[in-house]
Amino acid sequence: MGLNSTTSAASFNGWLHSGARVVPLYFTPHRAESPAGARGCCTVSRAIVRRALILSWFILSNVAVALPSGPAAKKIPVADNHQAPDKKQIEYRIDTSSLERSIRESVREALEKPDPHADERLDTDRKVAEYTRQLAIYTAHLSTYTLWLAIATVVIAAIGFWQGWQLKRTVDTSVIESQPILVPYVIDMTNLQPFSPAGVVYGSPAETFTSTILFSFENFGKTPGIIRRVQADLFLTDNDALPKVTFDQLPVVFHQEVVPGETRQTDLASRPAADLKKNFKLTSEELKQIRSEAVGNFKRFFLVGQVIYDDFYGSRITRRFCRKLRYAPQYVPPITFQAQHGGIAYNSVTRTKIPRHDPLDLDSERPSGSTERCRTEHRE
Repeated sequence: MGLNSTTSAASFNGWLHSGARVVPLYFTPHRAESPAGARGCCTVSRAIVRRALILSWFILSNVAVALPSGPAAKKIPVADNHQAPDKKQIEYRIDTSSLERSIRESVREALEKPDPHADERLDTDRKVAEYTRQLAIYTAHLSTYTLWLAIATVVIAAIGFWQGWQLKRTVDTSVIESQPILVPYVIDMTNLQPFSPAGVVYGSPAETFTSTILFSFENFGKTPGIIRRVQADLFLTDNDALPKVTFDQLPVVFHQEVVPGETRQTDLASRPAADLKKNFKLTSEELKQIRSEAVGNFKRFFLVGQVIYDDFYGSRITRRFCRKLRYAPQYVPPITFQAQHGGIAYNSVTRTKIPRHDPLDLDSERPSGSTERCRTEHRE
């Protein structure tokens, strides 16, 4: 014997909607002495009400099925139209008013009973709110400090970049100043042209004369220069006209030495010198133009060439040069003159890295017929 689910649901709905006082799902608790008591009571009572309603539904749904027939149960005969008149169907109904009353009283007691931990929870919530507010303030300050730190970092980086650039310029300037700077200097040009006393005609027709000079290199840098190749030639032109030359095709003059840093003219007398010779055919008129002043038609000698040398920084420097020469033995003492001419087209400096396979290594042997001597040896 039992009660079907339809009857249980109808009984529960009848209890909820009966004339008795129904406990709502959302309610307003009694006003407490303090906000803490009100808040704690409201929170706990809602949970208790939910649990009580679930429990009551469970009890009402299952107790009616489990209870056997007893005095509280009443048998009510109900006639079935489909059955014979002598057979009757019995339906059981259970009185649950006492159970409903007990549940209502339990819920009411739970609602009226204060929560002993409400004050503690409220204090915890207040502390959490205060800590959150302080954290927000600290976070705002931290973001401000981070912004200023980023700005300072950018400024420091810009200053560091500027200092690095200045340091690089200083280092480059120091390296350039310390690099060897070789400049040719003719230390002996007494055989540059034929010597002819005043009033004596050199000869006619033209006579062949071998012009000879000795030249070396000054070093205006602070570090030594290692000479690898010298190419040079003598030219005789009219009225200071610059000779047309191709520097890479000039004849090679054998001269290899290490020129110490800050070598000057006074130091060249005891150092090796390159011996350059060239044959010229000169008439008496041309000789007169060579010895004349720079007025009207005149002739002058030019030393044009290039020197290739290395430094101790792994650079290879090519120095091109053009020097105007004049020797006037008719004066006492004889006039010796040399000066740079031609501008940057004839006087330039280029720097490259020393190649791994150096083609100038083939210049290590002296070519046949070349000479190299010192100024003192020449005078002897």
